[in-house]
Amino acid sequence: MTIIGENNSLPAGSVIATIGSFDGVHRGHHFVFSHLTRQARRRGLQSAVVTFHEHPQHVLRPTDNPLPLLTTTDEKLALLRDTGIDHVILLHFTPSLAALSAAEFMQLLHSRYGVAALLTGYNHHFGHGSDDSRENYAAIGRQVGVDVIQAPEFQDESSLKISSSNIRRLLLQGNVTQAASLLGRHYALTGTVEPGQHLGATLGFPTANVAVADATKLIPAHGAYAAIATTDTGTEYAAMVNIGVRPTVDDRGERVSIEAHLIHFSGDIYGRQLTVRFVERLRDEVKFSSVERLTEQLGFDRRHTELIIQKLKAST
Repeated sequence: MTIIGENNSLPAGSVIATIGSFDGVHRGHHFVFSHLTRQARRRGLQSAVVTFHEHPQHVLRPTDNPLPLLTTTDEKLALLRDTGIDHVILLHFTPSLAALSAAEFMQLLHSRYGVAALLTGYNHHFGHGSDDSRENYAAIGRQVGVDVIQAPEFQDESSLKISSSNIRRLLLQGNVTQAASLLGRHYALTGTVEPGQHLGATLGFPTANVAVADATKLIPAHGAYAAIATTDTGTEYAAMVNIGVRPTVDDRGERVSIEAHLIHFSGDIYGRQLTVRFVERLRDEVKFSSVERLTEQLGFDRRHTELIIQKLKAST
């Protein structure tokens, strides 16, 4: 897979593309990509995904609390590499790009990036102030020289529509299990392990304090989770993860922390990258009556986590 930026181009008439933010690269997106690659083979074209560094809502509706995202740009590109797509056309979503009409944007794709055919999602639209009907896109395409086709509707047995917004809602509720069923994988956070207050170690449960660099990355609801932690060397550990303000041991309760206890791990991983994949929610974050009661609960959480991860690995 090659990444094509604004200053690059592709040969004329060589590409069939699809457009979107593709936050999360979830199962619904994979359905579109599969249809795209099949169309590419049938037409003798290369496949391309047109996506953006910035989420359009961060540009069109800037606020102090931007939309939390399921994937950073780097994570999205890594996931797209596994789809079989030939190219990713990665653009900056700017106010000037947002102001382009559907015809102007299609002309840009055609003339600079060699787009001969455009696959639109079943309910997707693009272009400023345009009629976003399938017929209008097809008519614009004929004028520009782009064959516009629509992907079929994704049929799934789940009663919940597969969408980035639904996955965000589930994660903000702490429902990482159902979110995983829509994503097609366990939701993950990656960050640098930073020194903490070492309170977990004093209780017999040393933790890695994971600092996520991207402020727009969605953090699941406060609570305790069973997870799989992967170090930067690729080694996996069952892990119990707490997200919250540690109300039992920190009266201030100001800073949200992501603390992962890697089961059967010993060593120093400060300053290294750690990825945490959330498998199942264990419980809400609770303020316990004593440190002893907290320690007892942590022991139960660890045993429960080991059983969950053992069962998961046995089923795969």
